[in-house]
Order: sequence, then C-alpha cells, then structure tokens
Amino acid sequence: MKALGIQNRIVFHATNDREKDAIQLYFPGGKIVVADNLPTANQPTFISCLKEVGAVKCIFIARIVAIKNLLFVLKVLEKVKLDVMLTIVGPAEDKVYWELCLEKVKNLPKNITVVYEGPKHNDELQPILQQHHLFVLPTTGENFGHSIFEALLAGRPVLISDQTPWLNLKFKNIGWDLPLEEPDKFGSVIEQVAGFDQRAFDEMAYSAWSYAKEYIGSPVVKEKYLELFS
Repeated sequence: MKALGIQNRIVFHATNDREKDAIQLYFPGGKIVVADNLPTANQPTFISCLKEVGAVKCIFIARIVAIKNLLFVLKVLEKVKLDVMLTIVGPAEDKVYWELCLEKVKNLPKNITVVYEGPKHNDELQPILQQHHLFVLPTTGENFGHSIFEALLAGRPVLISDQTPWLNLKFKNIGWDLPLEEPDKFGSVIEQVAGFDQRAFDEMAYSAWSYAKEYIGSPVVKEKYLELFS
C-alpha cells in the first residue's frame, strides 16, 4: 500500500482512538475518521427483576473462544462466597477450550450454579438479559462489544475488562471495567452486586438503561458516518 501510495487516496475508518493510534503507527499522515460501530437502536421498555440480598444472577453472552475469557470468569467464581447463578449463552466454537471450561464447572463450590443455554438468536437476548442482574464479559479485546451494549440496552450493569471502548463505567454508575491482571477485583464486584438490595439494583439497572437510551439518541455517531462517507 505504501509503495502504491494508496494510503494518500483513501479514508481510514477507526471505531475508537486505539484503532486510530494503530492506523497512524503504520500509515502516518493518513486521513482517519473515528466513528463508533452503529449499534442496534431497538431498546425495550425498562424492566427490573427480583433481587434478593446475598444472591446474584450473572450472564455471559459470547462465542466460547479464548478471547472472550469464559474460563477467567469460572476461575473468579471459585473464590466467591455468596450465591451466584451464571448463565452462559453462545456457541461453543473452540471445543478444546469449552472442555476446559466444563472441567472447571465440575469443581466449582456448591454456592455457584452454572447453566449453559447454547446459542440464541439476537431477538431472544433482551428477554434473557432482563432475567439477570449482571452481564459479565472479561474479554481480552473488543473494538466495540455489541453484547456489552445489548446488556446496557436491557438495563443491566456490566462487569467487563478494560480492553474495550466502554470505560469509566463505575463513574457513570452503569458497571465496572477492570484490569485482567487483577482477577480478585472481579470477584469483589460480583459479591458487591450479590449484596445489593432491590433498591440498589434498580438504581444501577435504570442508570444503565438510561445511558444506552441517550447513546442511541445522540446525533454524534450519525454525524461521524456522514463525515466518513462525504
């Protein structure tokens, strides 16, 4: 590309500043437009669910492959003392990795329940999310993270790694973005949410729903795409 000078005749599309930095590294001087992925704008009405103190229903929605880090979640749950139900949704694409996860599930303490729902269609995800309290995805890297945004759309706080564009979540009262080098922090958050009463959960859940509503209503993303294709 450099030999042909193509980078001087095209516009690069980056979905976040990290991608922009990577493009600049290899193609300095190239024109770059930063525009987030276009998320679904189909948001359901806010619905809460029963929250008992001392228990939490977590949900993991992703392809079962190493990058999505399901095994990390299961290892974190080994040390959690309160009652946790973890629902796993997604296709088991990496069979070897899935077997490692299943082996870990067998050895989890009795206060941890794991349910595998398999893959689901997109239109099934919102009702499933609304039956849970916390979306968990300690991914090793996402340029957007559509399932993360789906959880926010459903009005559910998220517990994710700091390797996505969704950052400063605690400050916004919609979740947590934590470093993977500190797995104990993930366990502490799960226990914290397990300790929520109905009022505390509803407050955070509604904050997540409101944040997503504001995001899809913002004209900024549309303006960036008009800039990109103009």
